[in-house]
Amino acid sequence: LLLTGYAVTSLTAQALKFLFDMPRPYLYFHTQLGKIHLVKGVDMLSHHSFPSGHTVTAFSACLTLAYFIRNKYWDLLLLLLAILVGYSRMYLSEHFFEDVTAGSVIGVFVTLFWLYWMDNRPFIHTACWRRGLLKKAAG
Repeated sequence: LLLTGYAVTSLTAQALKFLFDMPRPYLYFHTQLGKIHLVKGVDMLSHHSFPSGHTVTAFSACLTLAYFIRNKYWDLLLLLLAILVGYSRMYLSEHFFEDVTAGSVIGVFVTLFWLYWMDNRPFIHTACWRRGLLKKAAG
């Protein structure tokens, strides 16, 4: 489910990146590079900023794992990790806030659609799929 969700959300994000073809902060501020935060050793990209693919993937993985784990404490930890991925994309000056916000929304909604569609497939309702990953099998 993670792999297929990744495929669907990544294809969606890549299609949008090429559709919008927005500049990244490095290109947008190329005449004012002294005014933005650059991290030494990070290769700066110039194009296809919108939406943030890393953020799409992080929120998609967070939601898919939460679907299986079904534990609110793990869900909060996963959400925090996804938010930190989005923040890191801005901290590294690879994306704007709008790119990260759109990436999180796309990751959540495309994954919700994908999980809803997959949940209506018969195999997903077998016992081994429905017990969750962190629960012990009754025995």
